[in-house]
Amino acid sequence: MPPEISTDILNRLAEVDSCSIADAIETFAIRLRNEGFNDPTLRCFFPQFAPMLGFAFTFKVRSSEPPMKPDFYLDRMPWAHLDASPLPKVIVIQDVDAKPGRGALVGKTQAPILKALGCCGVITNGAIRGVQQFQRLRISAFARNLSVSHAYVHLIETGTPVDIAGVHINPGDLIHGDANGIVNIPLELATRIPDVAEKLKARELEVSRFCKSEEFSLAELEKIVQNGRFHQ
Repeated sequence: MPPEISTDILNRLAEVDSCSIADAIETFAIRLRNEGFNDPTLRCFFPQFAPMLGFAFTFKVRSSEPPMKPDFYLDRMPWAHLDASPLPKVIVIQDVDAKPGRGALVGKTQAPILKALGCCGVITNGAIRGVQQFQRLRISAFARNLSVSHAYVHLIETGTPVDIAGVHINPGDLIHGDANGIVNIPLELATRIPDVAEKLKARELEVSRFCKSEEFSLAELEKIVQNGRFHQ
């Protein structure tokens, strides 16, 4: 279970864009700067949506080939466990096929069920389908591609660590996402990120205003950057 994080902190995190979240995390130097965010294989399907924020509920699936032992594989969604997981929640699905994305686990029928159970988004290195339903329900969607079919998709693991587009995600991790991509927020930093992000954005706004002002000069801009008043 994730640590207790107040509704106020969650609401503040959800108001910040993912780039600012990533910038704020960098200031704490607790992980490498090339970790914790997705690579280019992940696509945000609804960049116009407000930022997504939720605790990860994880699955692993296969979709290209049928299961050799159907009774061995988990072939039903664990709705009871999902319902009991903390809010807000994000479904995170790793397709472990050699070429992920042949079939989609989540589509137009699953989407309203996920919405009813408090899910605000879906993230997968594989496929989704029925994107019109996602859009109508305002469910954020991050995926490698679309597929018109389930193909042979079946669950093989639930509630285990997954790797999605270069991001390692454990069950219960706090995930933020928007048009820029997804970021795994270290739980121990969650309460501190909003204030740091606000300060960084204020510095960026200061630089932006200076660049638009009549006082702008390259020499003065270099001083601002050297004095650490701007975070790229």
